[in-house]
Amino acid sequence: MNMLVRIAALDDNLMWINKIKSWLNNLNGFEIINLEFSFFTCNFLLIDYLLESNIDLLLLDYDMPDINGLDLARKLQTISPETKIIFITGYEDLLPVSIDANFLDNCIGLIKKTTTEENFLFEVENAVKKIANVHFIEINHFSRTYNIDTNRTEKVWDISLIDANKIEFIQSSDKDTTVYLVNQAFYTTNTPLNEWLAMLSPFGLIRISKSDIINLRYIKSAKGNEIQLSSGEDFSLSRRYKKEFDIKRREFLVKEARK
Repeated sequence: MNMLVRIAALDDNLMWINKIKSWLNNLNGFEIINLEFSFFTCNFLLIDYLLESNIDLLLLDYDMPDINGLDLARKLQTISPETKIIFITGYEDLLPVSIDANFLDNCIGLIKKTTTEENFLFEVENAVKKIANVHFIEINHFSRTYNIDTNRTEKVWDISLIDANKIEFIQSSDKDTTVYLVNQAFYTTNTPLNEWLAMLSPFGLIRISKSDIINLRYIKSAKGNEIQLSSGEDFSLSRRYKKEFDIKRREFLVKEARK
């Protein structure tokens, strides 16, 4: 199931709202994220909307005739603390530090109105990835195919972007390592297990045996040395890794409980 990220824009200038709307329609590259847009030219309508609905990312005009953008951001931080804000400004001399100095926890960026569509979409895409907690990694993988001309089995290489949070487990066998996702897709690589662990440990993946790495978020049950993932896959926890596993899983569960 894809995650939904709700994006809204507020600007008293209808021409700029229409430009934002046009640019956002070109926002793509999200295979696992659905986007929903709302547009406002009045802050009162935005506030009324937030009282009834959620907004994940707000593109907020810094200078409006009826209210200063910073003041509105402070108000919105009280009404909807989870809403992240990117300021849109026509002031060329306004710097992000000017916003940071106001200690606004929900403000994550600043875009000049003189920017290009390419730069605008780049900033918004990065914000969406942060909000959705999506961490794309590039994976070099291969499949084996039979070459009738050489009468040999050959590797066909490809490159894919995957969300690190969607990796359920990784297994090594001989010289190959296979990465399994929660949607049952898998990628075979020659990247050693140790390299995968170094890259993916911040995302909750932990080694449980000589040949297995699993994602803590997808553990269904763990009793003794037996672990079952939500997909039904069963694993045995090696005595060598049990102490670290118990510590990391306890830390993970505490962190999840605080969300």
